[in-house]
Amino acid sequence: MGGFPDGTMLADFSQMVPDSSALALKLVHELTHEVSGAGAVGRIDPDTGTVLSRIVSEGLACYATYVYGTARRLTPAQALGYSEEEWAWAVAHESDMIAAVKPRLGSRDRADLNRVASRSERLLDLGPTAGGYWLGFRIVQAYVKEHGPASWTDLLNLPVRDVLMRSGYSLRE
Repeated sequence: MGGFPDGTMLADFSQMVPDSSALALKLVHELTHEVSGAGAVGRIDPDTGTVLSRIVSEGLACYATYVYGTARRLTPAQALGYSEEEWAWAVAHESDMIAAVKPRLGSRDRADLNRVASRSERLLDLGPTAGGYWLGFRIVQAYVKEHGPASWTDLLNLPVRDVLMRSGYSLRE
């Protein structure tokens, strides 16, 4: 299941047997993208389409998956599709991941967007794929720590620079 830039979503079951619980979590992720990108903020945010926007968008969608997966005791790593080892590696190398993404934050280049979000590319050679998902999740975690457990829904309607600033997370250009 995945989303496309024009708002289209696709669920392809031709190569798998549908797992209703896994599908429910993927649906939460993709619907979060739909809701956050569909509002007026998504249309007027000057950072729409940038690496920073993609990082925040993926982090928010993964955080929504985490919140709705708590009944299944989903860990943050699982909400991102990471193993616990990949999560631990990212935590141990957080400053390196931030340094690797900083020069790309304002980019709209497809290669830069893929570098942070593709499940076949890495920000750092030994790191997990889709490092932007992890960085985005950390931004949302920081926001929630600062503003309270239900505050993650605020991010559906905030420009990405506001999200970053209000989170207090140290990902700075």
